[in-house]
Amino acid sequence: MKKTVGHSLAIANCYIGALIGAGFASGQELFQFFARFSCHGLFGVVLAGLLFAALGGYVISYKYAKRISSYDQMLIGLLGKKLGRIIDLLITFMLFAGLVVMLAGCRATLAEQFKMETIPALTLSCALILFTMFHGEQGVLQFNNLLIPFLGIVTIMVAGYAIYRGWGNSLFIPPTSFAFGSWLLSAILYVSYNMVLGSVILSSLEIDRPSCFWGGVIGGLSLGFLALIIVLALMWNFHYIAGEEVPMLILAGDFKVLKLLYALVLLAAMLTTAVANLYSLIKRIGGKSPVPTMLLVILLLGSACLITPFGFTRLIAGLYPLFGYLGFVLLGGILVSFLRNGFKYAKSYFKI
Repeated sequence: MKKTVGHSLAIANCYIGALIGAGFASGQELFQFFARFSCHGLFGVVLAGLLFAALGGYVISYKYAKRISSYDQMLIGLLGKKLGRIIDLLITFMLFAGLVVMLAGCRATLAEQFKMETIPALTLSCALILFTMFHGEQGVLQFNNLLIPFLGIVTIMVAGYAIYRGWGNSLFIPPTSFAFGSWLLSAILYVSYNMVLGSVILSSLEIDRPSCFWGGVIGGLSLGFLALIIVLALMWNFHYIAGEEVPMLILAGDFKVLKLLYALVLLAAMLTTAVANLYSLIKRIGGKSPVPTMLLVILLLGSACLITPFGFTRLIAGLYPLFGYLGFVLLGGILVSFLRNGFKYAKSYFKI
């Protein structure tokens, strides 16, 4: 029983680590998708958390029921052979692109917050990722088990302090030209593009019992809770963070230790997402390649480092819209499968 609970929590941490990324941890992503809609954005956050929990749990149940070992098998099962193979190819490219974006973000964070030059910054980031990948899936799970609790605690500290400081301010945010038509559409779009990587990492992990379902549920609900307190902090301190690229660092106030800790949180968020991208990529192409796994890891990391000079912001602006479109296709496939099989899988959901 203890081992079962521990494995489910490890899966939950891995799920959170894959989705949390730099955009989430910085607060910028949550401001754009939720806080800008003022109080209605809170409904969007709650909806997103519930969807992350339901979809995460279902992907794990689907993987267990179908005995799939990598995301290409899941895609073919959900979308059919032709569409599944097309999306598989696009997601494989997306995973590599995501790795590049996260490495560029690590380099930028280490340069801005710790005055580290490009080569040492990339070397340190790659060394941590290599060490994790060397230990396989256990390394990935332990890496997330180590970083995600730290990330969660510091995030709650910063957001809690910001809520306390902004208590009594209006939660109403002045109307702006929204990128999305409504809070509901915004929440669905947010879940859609995030569930690409979420589904990929969950389908790449070892799922050996139905109770692993709880890993997806706990991970989704935890992510929703973290998002909710960040959004509340952003809304109560709108006049402080409006126009800022990394609003959560601003909310840390004048406390140097808190700012340092949150800079480490940003770094941890990018590293866990980079590991999720690389691990999923290796699971997809490693078994079909004559190149030894660790050599393939080194080649992929080296290639990604060569592309990072294009810049973190430019890479995000160019690549993330593609993630959103892929997410709609995959989300549609998951929802159709859920309507067909959800009741059947429900029998095993609550067997712990």
